[in-house]
Amino acid sequence: MNLHTFLIFGILFSSIFAYEAELNFADSLFASGYYKEAITTYQRFTFYNFASPMLPYARYKLALSYIKLKGEKEKSKGEGILKELASRDDEIGERARISLIKHYLREDRFSEANLEIDDFLLFTKEKSKARELNRLKSILKIKGRRIKEAKDICLISADTGMLAFVKDIRLPKSERLAPLLSAFIPGLGEIYSGKYRSGLLSFLVNSLCGYGIYYSLKEGRKMDAILIFSFLFLRFYQGSIQNAAEAAWEYNENYLNNRLKGYLNEKSLSDVR
Repeated sequence: MNLHTFLIFGILFSSIFAYEAELNFADSLFASGYYKEAITTYQRFTFYNFASPMLPYARYKLALSYIKLKGEKEKSKGEGILKELASRDDEIGERARISLIKHYLREDRFSEANLEIDDFLLFTKEKSKARELNRLKSILKIKGRRIKEAKDICLISADTGMLAFVKDIRLPKSERLAPLLSAFIPGLGEIYSGKYRSGLLSFLVNSLCGYGIYYSLKEGRKMDAILIFSFLFLRFYQGSIQNAAEAAWEYNENYLNNRLKGYLNEKSLSDVR
């Protein structure tokens, strides 16, 4: 081997190790939660290594980094890259589609998630992929408060692990009981739903309005009582009922999101590379 050939091979091998090191560095930034720095490193990699076989992987992780930033503009960029990669007929394409579905579920975009899942299920032949997709469909039903349908999907797909998880889900607050409690005693439904300060404030305000009505009637000022009832009491009373319903829904939503967090997070992607 002459010197010229040796130098060419040396340059080729050094460039390979250099881009591997840069990609590993970007992955470590992503894993440590430094998403802005990871974006910069992935972007630099994609710019200087546009012919690299690792380019789709780098763009995939770039998309996930954008989505992790939470900003609407960044999430839109990440979503756009995932949609582009989802058209690929390889492992990266499949992971991009699953990540896109999880993104839709986290954003409560149920119709888009459902369409992606159904479309993916039509063409996938791998049992492991079908199982993962059916799990995502179960999560879709759970987030829509359709627990029975989630159980049915687990039964049809014979996913005993997910079925046990779904059976264990019990909404901690009744979304029907909370507004009824506030209709009976203003503020009680909010306290039941965990909004203690709001519930006590509703009780005090409604009590003051009630006392104002009683005092006005006692003093013979019927018009004052009618005005207090019409413009103050009804407003705060109905507001308390509505707040109780919203508080119960929010409490249950937080409970479901915490239970489902592990299923909606991106798993380790070391097997993709």
